[in-house]
Amino acid sequence: MMNSKSAQQGSFRFLYEMPFVEVGLLQAYLLMSFLGVTLVIGSFSEKFVKFDIVGLIAHLIPLLALFAFRNQVHQFMGSSTFLASFLIHTSFISLEALAIALYFKGQRAYGVG
Repeated sequence: MMNSKSAQQGSFRFLYEMPFVEVGLLQAYLLMSFLGVTLVIGSFSEKFVKFDIVGLIAHLIPLLALFAFRNQVHQFMGSSTFLASFLIHTSFISLEALAIALYFKGQRAYGVG
């Protein structure tokens, strides 16, 4: 078992202060994992562009929440966590937007499979 001083340090120190937050985080991570598996499976279908759109929206939601609660994220998790989350979600949004654009331009004839 870790001592209280080490538990109160790091990007996720807010979990020590508010352990009920773990419930929400668990739900969010499980939901995004399920969505990711669904998107990979859907990328093999003939109408794969709708899965690109769903993937883009799936990353827009946490990005919007990140900016809506940016002060709290900076306070409890730090600037490095904010930046990492921003980069992760904007990267995937960019990839999905590129896939959608290529589909509608006609250059992407096949899904992943």
